[in-house]
Amino acid sequence: MNCISQVLELANYLILGQVFKYVPYAATFSPSRVTAFFGGFMAIIEGLSGSGVSLTANAKAKESTKKMGHNLLLVALALQVCVSYSCTSPLSSIDDASRLEFLRKAKL
Repeated sequence: MNCISQVLELANYLILGQVFKYVPYAATFSPSRVTAFFGGFMAIIEGLSGSGVSLTANAKAKESTKKMGHNLLLVALALQVCVSYSCTSPLSSIDDASRLEFLRKAKL
């Protein structure tokens, strides 16, 4: 089930790259590198998350090791929120700009 969420996340990055191809003035970096950048970053985050879960779930581990695993999970979650925000914020600004342009052309 978790694999499906990563595939959907990569699909979001592909869509972002396509939007950057059609709206190049809004691109923060090269459209062809969007998927590689965000996909690689999400792979690192998933690695942190997996390490945190394995350290936290180990019943025979010391309490300090479990605490370290919990902290790794929190860091992974914070990074995932930041990456998701950095993906959606350019899209929302492009949407707002296109709506304003449409309203200006419609002369309402």
